[in-house]
Amino acid sequence: MKVYREILEALKIESVYVISDDTTFMCYPLEIEDTKWKVSCDSEFLSGKIKLKVNFFGDNFYLSASIERIKQEDSCSFIYEVVINEAEKKESIQKNIFFMMLFDMEEDSREWNKRKEERYEISLDEERITKINFKSPEHIIVSEKKQLPCVVNNISYSGMKLTTMEGNFEKGKQVCICLSFVNPIEQIAIIGIIRNCFIKTTKIGEIVSVLSLEFKQPPYEYNKRVQQFIESLQEEKKRC
Repeated sequence: MKVYREILEALKIESVYVISDDTTFMCYPLEIEDTKWKVSCDSEFLSGKIKLKVNFFGDNFYLSASIERIKQEDSCSFIYEVVINEAEKKESIQKNIFFMMLFDMEEDSREWNKRKEERYEISLDEERITKINFKSPEHIIVSEKKQLPCVVNNISYSGMKLTTMEGNFEKGKQVCICLSFVNPIEQIAIIGIIRNCFIKTTKIGEIVSVLSLEFKQPPYEYNKRVQQFIESLQEEKKRC
């Protein structure tokens, strides 16, 4: 599972340090797979047995582990593989809770990757707008410092199709989509790349732009919203 700021926040990880020979080095997790972590560290001479100091929910705990540097073409990058001792997972209630949260998040991440290309229609369907907890059908797309109203046609973990006003859109252009949610109230901004765009005229003669966006790294909160939306659709299908 690739790690970014929102993942660390969801895991309640405030900081991670490597302790080697009584010296503490700052490190940043890049990928996590259970007890095997890929980290960036501010030292190039680490190897052998270490301790990971993890600040979790505001408290520190320590994990016994081994560390080995991963060879990189870029000599300025100090990237390491850290393998945590398996026994640490059940060494305390705090550690057990941490690894349970980590397991659940890894399961979510696998599910998101498996379904990342599947798209789910929304548009002006009131029932689906309610299921995904949109505040309203209308959201905001920001392009070249200009804000335009838009409607989400369909949605996926990796992108979306939307309709907005006619604008200066083209393939490869970067835009920002701002989605407004309720339950709880939340605004999520996502950077997307336009992969396809075309102009069409509506039945009432308005000219609109239809954009297909790809998200390179959608926020964790967005993925959770999409996941909950898909689960609600599946529950509805079971009842029918």
